[in-house]
Amino acid sequence: MTAVIEVNQSQVNDVMAMLNGVEKDASIALSRSLNKTATGAKTLSAKGVGSTVTLKAKKIKEYITVRKANTKKLSAVVRLKGALMPSINFTNRKLAKGVSLKIWKSKRAIKLRHHFYATMPSGHAGIFSRKEIAPGIYSPRLPIEESFGPSVPVVYEKTPGLAKQVETESADRLLREMDAQVNFILSKYDG
Repeated sequence: MTAVIEVNQSQVNDVMAMLNGVEKDASIALSRSLNKTATGAKTLSAKGVGSTVTLKAKKIKEYITVRKANTKKLSAVVRLKGALMPSINFTNRKLAKGVSLKIWKSKRAIKLRHHFYATMPSGHAGIFSRKEIAPGIYSPRLPIEESFGPSVPVVYEKTPGLAKQVETESADRLLREMDAQVNFILSKYDG
């Protein structure tokens, strides 16, 4: 899932008019505004996703990237990576037999009886289970599979009203940031 924050030509013209047609300063003001807005959208998205699932904001932010704007390209991109999230990143605990895993904050934890913690030779730790021979029948000789939870984009889409909230707040923030950047640039010329 990708969200693009960009300015249209009328916004560029408005900023240019406020800065008396100084194109270089207008581009700098717009790119700074876009970058601050995109960073804010990343934080807001991470908070929204974190309110739905039992992931830490730091881990969620690893799956959200921002491609920043520059003076040549006046658009910033916020992208949510679609990779599945390893189950070990969610709230979990060891049981006498298996693992208890809580993914969604609004739902109860699930008990995974045939799952276990393991650390691979590469150092990667996770929650694993053996492949099934038949439904409910496992063999210690079969390879292991890692357990995964939902991806960040899936949680983002399933969180009611989050997309609309991020979009609305980003649009408001972009206007505030553009005003602040124009005032900052104009204050340099007043001194």
